[in-house]
Amino acid sequence: MNGKVGLFFMLFLIGVGVGYLIHYEMELSAEPKLPEEVLSISGDIVVIVRESNVYNRTLYLDVSQWYCRFSVLHGGSNPYPWDLAEANAPIVFFFLEDIEDPNKADNYSDLVIRMNPIVENGTRKMVLVFFAEGGYEKFVYHKGQLLHHYNDSDATSNYGIRIIEI
Repeated sequence: MNGKVGLFFMLFLIGVGVGYLIHYEMELSAEPKLPEEVLSISGDIVVIVRESNVYNRTLYLDVSQWYCRFSVLHGGSNPYPWDLAEANAPIVFFFLEDIEDPNKADNYSDLVIRMNPIVENGTRKMVLVFFAEGGYEKFVYHKGQLLHHYNDSDATSNYGIRIIEI
């Protein structure tokens, strides 16, 4: 009898372990999704890359495009109010490559846009933080309004922050 109980217990533990492993693997392979609030803003963002005085390219925060990558993190449960963060809110990073040829893409950090929602004076808003580098001038627009301008000859343009209404 003890052998059957031991066998049952061992098979039960193996079953739980396999179930957990399958669940864990499914979570790892699941594609992260953009939060709705971020989608409502990101779909209206246009990036103009000025490669020369006569040639511009237009990029979008469209994660289905090869030049755009993203990552979704979540903030802490008790952030400081001056950190422009909401408790447990999603923090989305978009990574944009400014080189036109995907085979020559070098780092996907030519323009990084961080987005996270906040409530300011009772109004839902989105914090956008810009980190830029590279040899091409970049203009970031939201609904036609210039949010950020990067120019490699101006060191102060590498970083910027804007707060817009959702």
